[in-house]
Amino acid sequence: MCQVSRCQTSEFKYSDFSVSLMATTKIKPSLVQSLTAYCFFVLVFHQFAKLDFELFEYSRICRDITRNMENRWPRQATIIRCRSPFGNFLDTVRYLWFVYIIFSFSVTLFPSPVAATPVKSHMKTLNDAFQTQDQICSVDHISGQGSYRQLVSTLAGLDLGILGKSKKIYTGFKFHRVYNFGSLFDKMQPSIKMTYCNQGKVQWQAEQKYPQGLDWNIPICVYTPTSVPSTVETNRFWKIFKTKQKSKAQPPVSHKQLASEDLDNLHCFKLARREKYYHRNTSIYLPNKWVGGLFYCNMDSDAKKNILNNMSEDLSLENLDDSITCDATNFIPLEPLISDGYSKHWTEVHPKSKLPVLRRISRTRMRKIVPFLHTPLFSSRSGNFSVESRTSTNESAPAGQLFSLANYFSWRATNKQANKQWFFDLDPEESYNSEDTDHAKTRKSQLENSLRKFENFLGRANLRGANIVKGHAIFGSQRQLS
Repeated sequence: MCQVSRCQTSEFKYSDFSVSLMATTKIKPSLVQSLTAYCFFVLVFHQFAKLDFELFEYSRICRDITRNMENRWPRQATIIRCRSPFGNFLDTVRYLWFVYIIFSFSVTLFPSPVAATPVKSHMKTLNDAFQTQDQICSVDHISGQGSYRQLVSTLAGLDLGILGKSKKIYTGFKFHRVYNFGSLFDKMQPSIKMTYCNQGKVQWQAEQKYPQGLDWNIPICVYTPTSVPSTVETNRFWKIFKTKQKSKAQPPVSHKQLASEDLDNLHCFKLARREKYYHRNTSIYLPNKWVGGLFYCNMDSDAKKNILNNMSEDLSLENLDDSITCDATNFIPLEPLISDGYSKHWTEVHPKSKLPVLRRISRTRMRKIVPFLHTPLFSSRSGNFSVESRTSTNESAPAGQLFSLANYFSWRATNKQANKQWFFDLDPEESYNSEDTDHAKTRKSQLENSLRKFENFLGRANLRGANIVKGHAIFGSQRQLS
């Protein structure tokens, strides 16, 4: 099993490829802005004074009319009344709404004497508030799923953590089965896609092909560069003035070459099953079951170079030997793995397809994505996983914070009997005791013998029932003849 002495602790970071545009500039208000704000406040004060005078005159006239009607026609006065402008609830709400609009508009126009925020920061705040999660990173695998709590907290600039932990914004690892369909006569190619999500957004992905099915002994490696090359195309107008030497396209650099120059951002992960699921021939599980755990392979530079030598240009792991990547001395437990619901699958068609409906029917040029495994929604600051008290909650990491392995572990003293750490029941190498394997085979053979005996019993019972029915039929026909 995975012990603390075998499973080390370390720290590594992933770049979320996000650039913060929130900036504050120190400027002084100009004379024109000050005069504009002063004139606006004078206009607002004049409107309020005019409104107050009109309300006073209106109430005085209504009071005089009501007094005259009571003196002349006391019966009609109880029916016909002059309403006060605040006698109706809707009038009060309308008045308060008008005051709120005037106040908000005045605060927006009035320049701050200390600092001013650029327009880009406001646009980024609105963009972050109305931004939805990626489908592959959402909790329910729904496209365009958002959170009202995130919307309110982003617009208001408030921390709503006091209301509880969010169940809508996902942060963690997800694994999906991907079935790639090519042309009509091509064979379907299955693969496993690993995705790291931060607040419902994809940070990086790694996809590994498994033609013969999922191989739990082969790790999944991913290269996460600290910067992404710009893919913005130059305007066509400026391309005319470029020389021929500058217009020549540079040869593309492979991922293998980039990873060889940046070994610190090459990471490998290992998936391991629990012993009860190790003896199964197929990797099919019921939803929301604790299947296994996710481990990180803490390797040095020499081991990473060995890995790159056995990998293709696109960092494929087809020819990778698992013995040179992870062993019992460099495993670091990350999080447990929970089985996902298969009914939440979806289909992705090529975006340039002219007839997407026919693609779905013929199953060509498309990808079928099926949820497989995910890490639980629990606080990343806790290194303990309690099966008894685990709840589906998530404490999202602060925006812009890099993923750190140290946040996943807090090696504080806990009662292991009451809250047992999850990786003590797992072996990253899946080298479970052979006696248990022989015992499982013995139980399987005993179960098969019991089922065979039960089938023979049912067969004899059916034959006996058929003979009884046949005997009744013969006896009934003889009675009719007699």
